[in-house]
Amino acid sequence: MSTAPVSLGARLERDRLQDRAARLDRVVTVLRARAYGYGEGEAPPALKHSLADFQRELSAVRAQLTRDAG
Repeated sequence: MSTAPVSLGARLERDRLQDRAARLDRVVTVLRARAYGYGEGEAPPALKHSLADFQRELSAVRAQLTRDAG
């Protein structure tokens, strides 16, 4: 763990990424619920693709937050 002070820019970027992760998590939750409403494997392709894209982006943002914390 580093003892160097964290810059204001780094803190603001971390806050921005945390906010983005929270928004993406809400979107993924809603899209999953909507896809679930169609039944197993019945969701429209566009919904499935959107869900996959948002899940991928959420994973990337979480990975960035993890890297920045380490």
